[in-house]
Amino acid sequence: MFNGPKNDMKHLLMVLLIACLIPGAPAQTAPAWSPAKSIGMFAYPRNQQNPDQQLKDESNCYGSAKQNTGVDPQAPPPAGPSAQQEQAASNRLRSKRSKTWVRAGR
Repeated sequence: MFNGPKNDMKHLLMVLLIACLIPGAPAQTAPAWSPAKSIGMFAYPRNQQNPDQQLKDESNCYGSAKQNTGVDPQAPPPAGPSAQQEQAASNRLRSKRSKTWVRAGR
């Protein structure tokens, strides 16, 4: 039937091509990334909504909330003050307290 590796390769490619063209059942899988999942939530689809529409709705909602609040839940939290900044703030507070103590006449 087939003679040699060249014909075997043609046969394999034909089989793979036919297998790819045979329609299968429509897949109703969730998208790989969704805004809800990225922040630890799950959004249930409404009225048998397909995954593509759900992803579009989630993305629109996420973008709108981010724009209206100025908060991006996926962004890393802002860095806190450094040890040097904390020390300077502590020194200023101590200085204010000692001045208040002297003014009160104590």
